[in-house]
Amino acid sequence: MAGYLRYLQGQRGELGKGQVGIGELVKMRSGGRVMVVQEVDEVGLVHCIWQDKAGKIEERAFGAELLRRAKENIWRRYFG
Repeated sequence: MAGYLRYLQGQRGELGKGQVGIGELVKMRSGGRVMVVQEVDEVGLVHCIWQDKAGKIEERAFGAELLRRAKENIWRRYFG
């Protein structure tokens, strides 16, 4: 059953504890800007950085359960 749950989470882009790596693109499950994972600390918080609409770099830590992998191709948006 646990394997099936991990499969479903992967299909929906959801992150489980320990399933995100530095440099991956993520978004809040509720939406928002695409962020880059900067660090995952020892308690499981995912530290992310992103650029706001004014161009200012923002940084914050989130619980992995609040994030999902970004589906959009960020390179196409800026360079395509």
